[in-house]
Amino acid sequence: MAYENLGFVDKAVEDYGEAIRLAPQLTVAFSNRVGAYTKLGKFRDGVNDLNLALDADPESATGRNYRGVAVLYLGEIDKSLNDLTEAYVKRAAAYAIVADLDTALNDYDEATSINFGYIEVYLGRGSLHDRLGGLELAISYYAVVISPSPELTAAYINPGVSYHRAGQDSRAVEDFDQAIAL
Repeated sequence: MAYENLGFVDKAVEDYGEAIRLAPQLTVAFSNRVGAYTKLGKFRDGVNDLNLALDADPESATGRNYRGVAVLYLGEIDKSLNDLTEAYVKRAAAYAIVADLDTALNDYDEATSINFGYIEVYLGRGSLHDRLGGLELAISYYAVVISPSPELTAAYINPGVSYHRAGQDSRAVEDFDQAIAL
């Protein structure tokens, strides 16, 4: 980092490479080298590093975000949109785990603004609204998933749980039966 801050970006790339060689699980070294590659205009090299980092840590929202930006520079718009959406979805899930539900919902909003049809957004939103007691709203988000992905088991299990919690057990049983049938 010091070399990079002093303007010796090529030397920084070398040092990040040595850090990666010594500790390939250290995804921050990949991220730092990507930043250096970006300064050098070597976006393909940066994307290659991000692919390796995401292989090591597929749940990294930061890695997805960086790769989404890097591939945009390469003109790969669809891949960029997918990565940026996935970054928001992963971060929203992390916020949900620590019970920061408002921030999680904001991230799902951002994901939706990038890619309206991304199914995981609706599963996540449904789950959050279920936790918040908005069972009908949760069910409506799950319904969005069933249309494009009728083979997705979670598209039936999740609303089944919400229907049960809402006291609509016959509807819950229908959804659970559908999930079992898959």
